[in-house]
Amino acid sequence: MTLVAHSGASGEAIRYLSRHGDERIRHLVLVGATGPCMLAAQDNPCGVPREAAEALLGELAHDLAGWIDSNAGPFAPRVSDRLIQWLGQMIMDVSRRTFVDFQRAILETDFRDEAAALRIAVTLIHGDMDASAPIELTAHAYARIVPDAELIVYEGAPHGLMYTERARFIGELAAIVEAAGQRRTSIG
Repeated sequence: MTLVAHSGASGEAIRYLSRHGDERIRHLVLVGATGPCMLAAQDNPCGVPREAAEALLGELAHDLAGWIDSNAGPFAPRVSDRLIQWLGQMIMDVSRRTFVDFQRAILETDFRDEAAALRIAVTLIHGDMDASAPIELTAHAYARIVPDAELIVYEGAPHGLMYTERARFIGELAAIVEAAGQRRTSIG
């Protein structure tokens, strides 16, 4: 089975695999992944400064609609207004506390050790114009620490590349899933 996770769900997938094992998973695909360590620290000097993280969390808590309006364009430029409205409404429909807590977890959780311990095939798909999860802080960091990770960079693509680069993304994902199925057949 291939497990695909986007953005903050990447950490959830890694945590699941570290806690419950990978017996049923052959391949992990991380799309626009956040992490492995978002906050700045002595061993992560290029991370997000704590003050900036707290400012973001405050904005999410007190002006979520404004944050959505400001970030919808960079998330998925060149898509229809209707799609942007739908994406924004999904965020607005989530409990504010849950959304802020999830964003805090994305910012504060260090997945470096868990990511380094992965022993299944991992493919990272990331846009080099991702404003939500800058590629140097996220995908490049994962590619350095995950054993034998494959990094596929979409030039000019944002965080919502599954909407802006839909045909390429679907084709690439289908090929990954098919290859994982063939590995399973030959292994198992």
